Amino acid sequence: MKYFIIAIMLMFGLAFAQDAKDLKYSFEHKFFIWKEFVGSPRGKSSSSIGGTSTQYYKDIVALGVPAVPFIMDKMKDNNEEHLWLAIRIITKKWFKKEELEKNNGNYSTLFIKWWDVDFEKTPEIFEGLYSELKELRNKHKEDEVAEKIKSIQNLGVAAIPCAIKKIEAGDLTLIPVLEYLTDGGISVTKIESLDVEKKIAFCSRWWNMNKSSWTLSKQK
Repeated sequence: MKYFIIAIMLMFGLAFAQDAKDLKYSFEHKFFIWKEFVGSPRGKSSSSIGGTSTQYYKDIVALGVPAVPFIMDKMKDNNEEHLWLAIRIITKKWFKKEELEKNNGNYSTLFIKWWDVDFEKTPEIFEGLYSELKELRNKHKEDEVAEKIKSIQNLGVAAIPCAIKKIEAGDLTLIPVLEYLTDGGISVTKIESLDVEKKIAFCSRWWNMNKSSWTLSKQK
């Protein structure tokens, strides 16, 4: 029995490694095609800055959350400044106005710092914001509550596991945040007719079925 379990684990490990290899190949291929276009006469005369509105660029974005480590590597090692937009679209991470002003609006620098330093602090930052949110709710400061929820949402997809835990604990007010972060995978309208327990069960089930596509990780 022990060896059977080990064999199963090895099979899953090999499958994961192959998936990662295939994803890297797919990213490199789409990245090459995009760069070919940008460097071509047609690309240079295009009104699309850095080719970011082209289908070639959209194909990179379509690789989704699992491709973020590969995109970040290109940003850091190849100084690909136009890739920051793909990172923002995929991760839905938004920076504060003062962060942008401090970095002269340089999104590439901000995303690299976020990835290298702040991304792994997301659970800690989330908990701090969530504690402030609960305090504001107790004081019935609805305008500030809305702003705090927006701050949680601006943490991006990195905050999805944290939000799921709060929903599983009974806080359904974060479901709209998940609707935004998951591109409607968890939809308010789909579950509005369900009772509380079924809403929680739906969110939990969706996460368990889709977490491999939505868990942001530095692991490749």
